[in-house]
Amino acid sequence: MCRAPREQANRFLGVVKRLTDALKGESFAPESLKLFLDAFKALLQINFNGENARSLSLFVTYALHDSRASYAKRTLRPKASALRLRRGTPPTLTPGSTPRASSPAQVALDPPGLPLVDLGIAILRLLAELLCDPHNPQEVARFAKNVTGKWLLYLLAEPDQRVVVLGAKILARVLVINGATYVKKFADKTGGFNLMKNRLRHWWNTPGIWTICFAILFDLDVATIDFERDFDVFNLVDIFLMRSSRSELKIRYPEIFPVISAMLDTGLRAIVRDRDTQLVDNGNTKQENGEAPVTRGRRRTMSLNANQPTIGKMWKYHQVTIYLQS
Repeated sequence: MCRAPREQANRFLGVVKRLTDALKGESFAPESLKLFLDAFKALLQINFNGENARSLSLFVTYALHDSRASYAKRTLRPKASALRLRRGTPPTLTPGSTPRASSPAQVALDPPGLPLVDLGIAILRLLAELLCDPHNPQEVARFAKNVTGKWLLYLLAEPDQRVVVLGAKILARVLVINGATYVKKFADKTGGFNLMKNRLRHWWNTPGIWTICFAILFDLDVATIDFERDFDVFNLVDIFLMRSSRSELKIRYPEIFPVISAMLDTGLRAIVRDRDTQLVDNGNTKQENGEAPVTRGRRRTMSLNANQPTIGKMWKYHQVTIYLQS
């Protein structure tokens, strides 16, 4: 009687591993990937355990590293078949083959699927959805016991904004849900906040990162935050004051202060450099007419799916100046 649940769990783990192997070897179109992720998420919601968390995190690491490797993603097509397709020669008919196997549609190359890095980010987003479910905080505690916090810090060092924001969101929930003991261990033994300071300071122009850092500072669960809202004073006050279950706002984890200070420092330096560059480029034409250069802002969103300005071209955007003036 006791062996049945264990055998069922092992069988379920085998299914998860097979689906993960399919992501490594198969090509996925955007339409088929959506259906695949829906089915995958339904399976994980039934039994999300430590082994599944490790398997998904290992695949994300593999996808992000392998996409930058010198070799291409392997294909399931045999080498002889690939060589024959490049030469344009039809396959040799065998007694077990059919005329359909040598049709032009079969000889033609399959359309390329999504890059491996996009598959890794899709799995990371799926993992974030599972871990940031406000109704299942126990999943986060189980995840923290099986996946080290160093893996989340590794995600913050990635050059892709999507990876950094998703990793920061998962890390914020892990810190808040596991409490002060985990935060102290994360700060002292891992040096996590020092690494966060060095890696997040370059993402000062991403509104979602600011909201996540404030959530850690005030001990607010990121699973309760609607990241599809605009990033402005009204929405921040509504999130951290009006909709908070606490009667007053208190600083719970001041260890995050160096991270916020580093982002402020990097942002202010970039703004000053930006204004000096604009004065040199546009000052002469504006001063001839007696007009001062006008800086106009644009609406910013906290959405984790929004594309923010790249780090190397932030001087083209002046909306941060509006926040400082207000």
